[in-house]
Amino acid sequence: MDYESGAESWLSAYEDETFEQQVEAVIEELRPFYEQIHGYVRYKLREYYGDKVVSEKGPIPMHLLGN
Repeated sequence: MDYESGAESWLSAYEDETFEQQVEAVIEELRPFYEQIHGYVRYKLREYYGDKVVSEKGPIPMHLLGN
């Protein structure tokens, strides 16, 4: 088969034309849960390290999360 991109080749294994839409729907369904977890982690890090290390609205510093 001739694929226009590597993504098309990869997605062909799923044999479902709506696969990408299904994945997007799952991501959107999980987004509120992810945001709650992110907020809780930020709260606990701010509690431990303070405002100078973890801002209220900015990104969480990567070095605090480890691997």
